[in-house]
Amino acid sequence: MRIRLIYFFFLFTFTAYPQQEKLTSVNFKNKAFTEVLAYLEKAFNVHFSFQSNDVANRKINLSVKDKPLSFFLNSLQTETSLFFEVLSDKFIAIRQINDYDVITICGILKSDTNQILSGASILYLNTGLVTDENGAFKIQSVKANTLISFQFLGYISKYVEAKQLFNNNCDTLILKEERIQIETIIIKNYLTNGIDKTKMGSFVIVPKKLGILAGLTEPDLFQSIQLLPGVNSPNETATGLHVRGGTPDQNVILWDGIKIYHSGHLFGAISPFNPYITEQINFINKGTDAKFGDGVSSVLNIKTNDSIQSKLSGGFGMNLISADAYIKIPIIKDKFSLLASGRRSFTDIYQSKAYHETSEIIFKNTQPNSILSTDNNFFFVDYNVKGILKLKNDHYISFSNLLIENKLDFGLKELDDNGAPETDENSLDFKDLLETDNRGYAINWDKKWSPNFKHQINAYYSDYYMLYNKFKTEHDVKVLTFAKKNTVKDFGFELNTSIQVNKYSSLQSGYQFSNKNVTYFFLSTDSDQTKFEGSNISNLNSHALYTTFQSNKNRNYNLNA
Repeated sequence: MRIRLIYFFFLFTFTAYPQQEKLTSVNFKNKAFTEVLAYLEKAFNVHFSFQSNDVANRKINLSVKDKPLSFFLNSLQTETSLFFEVLSDKFIAIRQINDYDVITICGILKSDTNQILSGASILYLNTGLVTDENGAFKIQSVKANTLISFQFLGYISKYVEAKQLFNNNCDTLILKEERIQIETIIIKNYLTNGIDKTKMGSFVIVPKKLGILAGLTEPDLFQSIQLLPGVNSPNETATGLHVRGGTPDQNVILWDGIKIYHSGHLFGAISPFNPYITEQINFINKGTDAKFGDGVSSVLNIKTNDSIQSKLSGGFGMNLISADAYIKIPIIKDKFSLLASGRRSFTDIYQSKAYHETSEIIFKNTQPNSILSTDNNFFFVDYNVKGILKLKNDHYISFSNLLIENKLDFGLKELDDNGAPETDENSLDFKDLLETDNRGYAINWDKKWSPNFKHQINAYYSDYYMLYNKFKTEHDVKVLTFAKKNTVKDFGFELNTSIQVNKYSSLQSGYQFSNKNVTYFFLSTDSDQTKFEGSNISNLNSHALYTTFQSNKNRNYNLNA
């Protein structure tokens, strides 16, 4: 019994009084590092080994109470950035950190505006982690030479070796916000190949580079333009262009400098311009140049090839409505060449299903329920010819000729009770005859006098003609019920000059003269055969001077006066 009591007393004494870790308090103020180490050696009965160069000229500031040896080792390691390697219970080596030491690092990630970067990516050795909601991170057991990447969206990534963050007392690491100066963006291949947007906001269409556009089986200049912003055709025709709320008559259409007053076949269903000899179209729907001052809504400046042809070339095409061809002929080598194109419908010979479907769309709102169209003949033709003469380098003279012609013979016949056309002499028939054509001529002289100065002289004549007759046949008597005739004869002359002021700026100026002779005549007959007539002839001369300054060094400026 006595033996058991002694054993219990001994066990209780050992458990209640375990061996305690040594603690000490210090108050170092600008104390030499070597003196601090000497004090710790005595206080904790340990020995430090080091190279004199690593500890020389280092001062320590530390004031704590009742702290163990491990605390002092971590504190001194943080303040000196030296590596304290515990060799045994008694011996501790102090040295510079090397690339293969395994260390622990930590820190807080912030932006250069002191914003905490929560959720930032930290990547190293095919692994990684993210910062917490306070932007803090900690990486344990990583080699000192490990390259660590700090990344956050919108900031410049930072790459740091682990040893650079060693003993930084979890200080703040700064990422700078990424600021990118974006240069002016010029959209190329707008919608498709061959449609480019210029710095001034206009569009340049190059037909020979034009890619496939939705809904088109063959190139059509005007239908291509309808795909651009702000352009639509409420009546679903090719040439009825409404640009930014304007009407078709507010668009200026130029073909090699010739003003066009009639710009479509089949009441605008088909464009009259051959895309295979068209060099480019400059479509201006805003910021119109001063020299196009009469373009209220938009300007379509269509140009054919101005270069001298070096070899004979041509082409032929046909669809279910018309056939077209073009040819490019070198007449005098490197001096004079000729371009010609033409198109003719064969609807007066053969009317295909495609023609009938197009006709139904065009005439769907012109037939009352009590009559039936029994005769619908439509014919159109267009051609253009251009000659180009090269006098010397940068010195050209060209002439152009254009014809656009349409003829319509549209008949309506009364139906009988069975829905068949009436055949007796008391039947009522109507017939519409419409003829429109636009002829044009132009001559251009282009001369580049120096690298910074050039001029262009253009003279044109455009002749528009429209004649409409409406007949009614009743009891085999044909009566003219309405007639209308319109003509426009437009002659113009202009001188354009261009001076390149510097690399970014240019000055254009010029003089324009135009003479427009407009006539109209109409005749209407009512049921009593009473005739109403009206006519008018007007003549308008206009003179204009213009100046345009353009600069696009940093931003685009367009000053018109």
